[in-house]
Amino acid sequence: MLAERIRNEVNDRQLERTRFLNRLDDWLALCVAMDYLEDSGLALLNHEEKGLGSKDGEKYLRLYGFFQAVVLQQDAIRYLYKEFVGRELKYSRPSGWNQIRELRNLTAGHPINCEGHKNAFVHRVSMSAMGFDYEVWNKKTGKFTFEEAHLLRLYGQYRVNARHLLAEVLREIRCIPGQGTR
Repeated sequence: MLAERIRNEVNDRQLERTRFLNRLDDWLALCVAMDYLEDSGLALLNHEEKGLGSKDGEKYLRLYGFFQAVVLQQDAIRYLYKEFVGRELKYSRPSGWNQIRELRNLTAGHPINCEGHKNAFVHRVSMSAMGFDYEVWNKKTGKFTFEEAHLLRLYGQYRVNARHLLAEVLREIRCIPGQGTR
């Protein structure tokens, strides 16, 4: 798992004694980012293994939890990327990274008045491991649109994006001189 390899490299190189020697706030932020990277990875692995479940309430809870785990993971990756690659993480649209975050914001993050002009709701009967259907009321156009969320496909694209970024972070960490291995 890339998260574990990143943590091991940081610890083996004793970066807390070199790169972060007089940067306690940054060291603690890095520790939090590494923790959330691993924790969200465990949550997403659980989602991959168990899906959304079978009861309506369970499906909603697992869907909301899935989206939150993705957002936490993205925030952790953004921090690690900026710290070790040295620049802000930017993705051009469309990408699995952006699309899954936008879907989360619209359907599970801010479904009431999203972006100041959209209301969305998930169709309960459509929820499955593959995705779900949802409706969006656009106040600007005064129209409903009916959308399909291909969650499994989007998550697969997101995972490719995330792995690529974490591999880049790991390469950069390995280039940092450390105090040797423990």
